[in-house]
Amino acid sequence: MAVDAAGNPVVSWRGMLAGSSPPAFFVFVRRWDGGTWMEYPGSAQNGGIPQATRPDQYAPQKIIVDSLDRAVVAWHDDRAGGVLPEVYARRFGWRPTDLGQFFGPGGAPIALGQATLQTSVMLQGRISGNLLPRDGRLQIEVVPAGSAFTGRPTAEAATYLPVGELQTVAVSGLAWGVRYQWQARVVDVGGQVSDWVPFGGNPAGQTDFAIQRPKRHENNEHICGVSGAGAGGDILLMGAGLLAAFSVVLLVRKAG
Repeated sequence: MAVDAAGNPVVSWRGMLAGSSPPAFFVFVRRWDGGTWMEYPGSAQNGGIPQATRPDQYAPQKIIVDSLDRAVVAWHDDRAGGVLPEVYARRFGWRPTDLGQFFGPGGAPIALGQATLQTSVMLQGRISGNLLPRDGRLQIEVVPAGSAFTGRPTAEAATYLPVGELQTVAVSGLAWGVRYQWQARVVDVGGQVSDWVPFGGNPAGQTDFAIQRPKRHENNEHICGVSGAGAGGDILLMGAGLLAAFSVVLLVRKAG
């Protein structure tokens, strides 16, 4: 057990989740807020990861609480399958959750690894739990897939919002033919930041979304669409060459 800055107890233990398959132990981390035990983001029932996988494996845990009231837990873990368990450690605290990527404001979701024909995307997330007492802002870092993250945000939400509010970040100016990966974090009004959380659970260097260049017509012409209507219902259609410097305007006159 440890104690946070307000004197509230923070506890950690290992246990099994009902229905987990294969059976596995998870790290539980909770804090007493004076009325209830609140589970930290990343704890067993809040997006946690399995701990030891053999029920007979003894896995003692140690816990401390840092200056930002984030719990740091260390434990023995046999997931690597060795003769002896290894020591693992993880920091639990407020962080962005419900990360998503979309074709634009109100647009459909972009599936993991899917391509878009636009050079902009809309990314979103929310601050999980009630462990952050102040409003926060979602920050995003987008880099080409295969490049290392720098830990510096490349875009952020427009305003600070309360915990639990969904936040969106517009990312524009992306390059044609490039695959991208991204991560998110939360910064509060006092400048405290959460850990970075990668989108999609991808291994480092894998594609979250890609920008695909639109295909050109074989005849090098592209119909832009209706450009206007003349007197008597005449319709103007405009076509433009994608490579050559010319354009064509067709007048479609209403019959009768």
